[in-house]
Amino acid sequence: MPCENLNVLYITPFFVPVIGGVESVVYETSIGLVKNGHKPTVLTSSVANRPEREHLQGVEVIRTNLLDVPETGAIDANLFRPKNVSKFFEQIISELDVDVIHLHNYQMKQYAMFLISFLQGANTRQPPMIDTIHNTTEDPFAHYLLSYLPFSKVVALTSKSAFDLIKGGVPTSKIEVIPNTLDTDKFANADGSNIRKMLGVDDDEHIILFPSRLVGREKNSFKYEDGKGLQILLRALPLVKREIRNVKLLLIGNDPVYPDVVRQIREAIVQTTSTLGAKDSVLFLDRDLPQEQIPSVFAASDIVVSLGSTECFGMVFLEGMAAGKPVIGANSIDNGVPEVVLDGKTGVLVPANDPWSTAKSIIKILSDKKKAQQMGQAGRKWVKQNFDVDAVLPRLLDLYGRCI
Repeated sequence: MPCENLNVLYITPFFVPVIGGVESVVYETSIGLVKNGHKPTVLTSSVANRPEREHLQGVEVIRTNLLDVPETGAIDANLFRPKNVSKFFEQIISELDVDVIHLHNYQMKQYAMFLISFLQGANTRQPPMIDTIHNTTEDPFAHYLLSYLPFSKVVALTSKSAFDLIKGGVPTSKIEVIPNTLDTDKFANADGSNIRKMLGVDDDEHIILFPSRLVGREKNSFKYEDGKGLQILLRALPLVKREIRNVKLLLIGNDPVYPDVVRQIREAIVQTTSTLGAKDSVLFLDRDLPQEQIPSVFAASDIVVSLGSTECFGMVFLEGMAAGKPVIGANSIDNGVPEVVLDGKTGVLVPANDPWSTAKSIIKILSDKKKAQQMGQAGRKWVKQNFDVDAVLPRLLDLYGRCI
């Protein structure tokens, strides 16, 4: 079927104004679809002070508490009210005349069961379902769902992720490798001077940007998310300051969905940095910045660091490189970062869980302005050629066409 005037329904647990890798990918992909004459709709959880329905850059956003992930971790409670969820999905699919359903993020597999219960019994046209895997997982139940539920395709972001899925029993014929994407021009043309001014950071001060979320969910509680390696970076910071005193660590540390949890996390970070003697070197930037200002945050930085040892992809690396900044990530057999960051060319990959190597790499980059600029330029070119929305969107549309 030709991919013209497609009605695409994206389902994701969080969306703008929440800022994160998945949220950015869905947002940029949706805008790209609008520009190409398609009609994307994002179905997501509710957010305080945001309407149930709104349009952002031509993208319709529908928010419902049926997709909420409360602080108790009680998203699973919806498994006990399948009629409510299935009826809601039936109404949305019918109203929007959906051509394809594309799920993002791990929790959404639970809702796949409700969708399937509707689709298998419905008399109306049944749109195909696609699921993109954004997290590494050894969960046998997740692999079971991906293997046996009627997803038309499962999208892996890297060949490493695809290998893990195959190892977990997902049929090779079901897997498609398509990376995350972004609008590189937004980052290449961004100006970070206003962000620096707002933070009170002088031009001669270095900013290490840690742009990953601080809140994570573990079983039935929310916690200080260290899956991105923040504790390692906090331990590396005093080592960096021994050599480079005019350095600040910038954390994008707010979250409109869980403000109370964020407050507790900030207190824990302040306590940690005080113990390490680097309290005055850590800055927090509100996470509820408009999406359009995020490129300016990257432009304001000198280096972008995220150290997750099990990072599936690392959207922040694309954003950092698109902004022309050298990046530092963890080199681990358990992550897909080496497929995103070219070690020694667009950034540096350090051993996982190693604050000493992390500090050494940060010092080396910040001390060599010419090398940092070369890495930034190489990174911008690499991302433009391989991950820009103009390069990735045709692959996604081709996938939709083959599934319909």
